[in-house]
Amino acid sequence: MSEVTWRDRTIAVKSEQVRVLLLSVHDLAQQLDGTESLDSKLSLYESLLKELIDAQQALREDLKDDPVSILWFQLIITRSIPLCILEPC
Repeated sequence: MSEVTWRDRTIAVKSEQVRVLLLSVHDLAQQLDGTESLDSKLSLYESLLKELIDAQQALREDLKDDPVSILWFQLIITRSIPLCILEPC
């Protein structure tokens, strides 16, 4: 999976770990349908959560020194413009 479309916006997926995560999410429903035991289903969810944590960490590492990404992250989380944009921090 090399790109994701959401709300009529297509975004390239650059991180390999995020690609793996998106493919795993896509395949999870089929895997769950083919699994009868509760332990097996729980194991599938645990694997997905581990992949999510790995992808999240990879994204943090990729974006930690990118000022534009930091700004967007702040805007998404707080839904406000940080004062550092308007004056020096």
